[in-house]
Amino acid sequence: MRPRELLVRPDSLAGTYGSAVVPSKYLYQITGFQFADSNATLGITGEAVTACTYDPADPLKRGAGDYAITITQGTLAKSGAASANYDFNLVGGNYAIGKAPLNIQADDKTRVYGAANPALTYTVVAGDLRHGDTAGAVFSGAPGLSTAADALSGAGTYDIVITPGSLAAISRANASSSAARV
Repeated sequence: MRPRELLVRPDSLAGTYGSAVVPSKYLYQITGFQFADSNATLGITGEAVTACTYDPADPLKRGAGDYAITITQGTLAKSGAASANYDFNLVGGNYAIGKAPLNIQADDKTRVYGAANPALTYTVVAGDLRHGDTAGAVFSGAPGLSTAADALSGAGTYDIVITPGSLAAISRANASSSAARV
């Protein structure tokens, strides 16, 4: 008869680019006990060693994506009466870093009746860029901007409609947009 496997697996984590944190220690669970067996009855002592490839200090290891959480036996041991009935099976986990939201806003504009519309422009919401990223590093292209207002439109307020246009996220962020007024 073969020993039963005790699955030793780090807890999977999730975070968002720019605000994900690296825990001082990755927690793990031990599962697969039979009958009334437990950590205590098997005399499980010590700790497994966990590490992760995610590193917010390293620009090459902090972007949105999946990062492996590895686990090794370290000092994890078993010594109880039933411990011979079990073997450790160490399985890695995952730290999923999602893309950060990036909001793009059409700028408000003004003009006088009878004049041509000013150039429609947009702004990337300042607080949405993370780790010193620039808009050009996060997305390419430009949103589509339009308004129903023209030189013959009466005085009033008109929406500036913003659409994805040619925007494409390069990495790290999901772009979204919001309207403004002319």
